[in-house]
Amino acid sequence: MTDIKNQNEEIQQNEIEQDAKTNENAKDPEKEVSILGERLEELKDALGYSHAQIANMIGKSKATVVGYKTGDKYPKFKEADKLAAVLGTSTSYLTGETDNPAPSLTQKEAISLAHAIEKAPKDIWHYDGVPLTDEDIKRILDKLNSAMKYNKSDNRA
Repeated sequence: MTDIKNQNEEIQQNEIEQDAKTNENAKDPEKEVSILGERLEELKDALGYSHAQIANMIGKSKATVVGYKTGDKYPKFKEADKLAAVLGTSTSYLTGETDNPAPSLTQKEAISLAHAIEKAPKDIWHYDGVPLTDEDIKRILDKLNSAMKYNKSDNRA
């Protein structure tokens, strides 16, 4: 009987310790808002937008967008998606879930992009004002294919 009591106490202690670890690792909403505000400002400035312009593009007031910046307000999921789209990033980047500001492509978008690159006249592709060579375009398509394969294997896990 004593062994069962000791086992129960040990199980309870493990659960208490696990709960404490879970609470330690839980995301702090204020920190997320701070990250959102920082990243909103960083991207807004990089794109040359004002708070009013962003507000207009996502269908909110300037005060709301400033509230996102200061942490006084936090966007709902649909608003966060719109905000990410306007800023050319992902909601995961805005909320600090990833440090990669590049938006993720869906499989369909990646395939569509690859087809557009393959079918477009080679003389229209430029980067930073410099025409891309056939080798540059091949490397881009190879990277795109690698990313698509990686996303497929990542989605199965």
